[in-house]
Amino acid sequence: MKYRMIARGRKTFPIRWMCRCWGGAPSGYDGWATRPPSVRARENARLVARMRDVHTEHDGVLGSPRGWAELRYAGERWGRHRVARLMREAGLHGVPQRRRWRR
Repeated sequence: MKYRMIARGRKTFPIRWMCRCWGGAPSGYDGWATRPPSVRARENARLVARMRDVHTEHDGVLGSPRGWAELRYAGERWGRHRVARLMREAGLHGVPQRRRWRR
């Protein structure tokens, strides 16, 4: 998080000064900036792209439970909560069901 803040302000302020203020090391920032994405980050990006496809195939009405079931049916083996988190972060959501009032 702090390195993202440093990256945003690097055109305005010196990196050494921001590292001192935010509590990081300049070498740590350089490592963060040049490091390739992790395996998990790449898998998350692939899974989000797959979820977007499934969501679009179903006219944008799939929520995380049904989206997770569709992905499992398609052979993707990821947890429900991970799928829900990634859908939430990507802005994908289903249509809320109407409440039926009992009288």
